[in-house]
Amino acid sequence: MNRIALLIALFLLCAGCATDVARMKTETAIDHYRPYVGAPIDNFTAFSFHGWELAGHDQVVIWTGVNEAYLVTVWDTCPNLDFAQGIGISSTNHAVSRSETLRVGRDRCPIESIRPIDIRRYKEDRAAVREPN
Repeated sequence: MNRIALLIALFLLCAGCATDVARMKTETAIDHYRPYVGAPIDNFTAFSFHGWELAGHDQVVIWTGVNEAYLVTVWDTCPNLDFAQGIGISSTNHAVSRSETLRVGRDRCPIESIRPIDIRRYKEDRAAVREPN
């Protein structure tokens, strides 16, 4: 009986650690973009989506072009964003606004804010760091 209790406790501890590690990884994912994030905007135009990156438990970076990305924050009631394998985003006439939703599995997560990321400046700064003096 003690072995079973020990195994259950170990399982719960490991599950908690995995969640903490995943959360720590995503909480630092935005750190390299943070200096390049602009002020909140009402919407952005997107004729296509080139990808996305989890940036926190309630944030994703949405890529709409090689040099165009936006930090989208959803309400913190979006339960499965940390574990999403894919996402969708609603738009009206190719415009994504705060009245749209991020789809994660069966969940629809309302958008709280949209902030542009200055990807060109980000790339320039990264290239400057890589170049030898």
